[in-house]
Amino acid sequence: MQIYNEEYVYQVIIEEPDRQKLDDIWASDGDPIWIWCDETFGEDMWYSEYKEVSDIDVYYFKKEEHRSWFLIRWAVS
Repeated sequence: MQIYNEEYVYQVIIEEPDRQKLDDIWASDGDPIWIWCDETFGEDMWYSEYKEVSDIDVYYFKKEEHRSWFLIRWAVS
């Protein structure tokens, strides 16, 4: 279990029902989050994990601007 990693300081937490909305976007867009993040930021600049207990996805970023671009691209309203 990773408590804190100072290398990946910036985080985005996606809870239900936003996870379901993003699933719908993936189905219509064909651009899953992890592919988009790899192509946009590079494989070593971010990572994600699913926390089953809380039923949330957490995305971690090394740079604040990467977190901001992620929020702009994947914001759900």
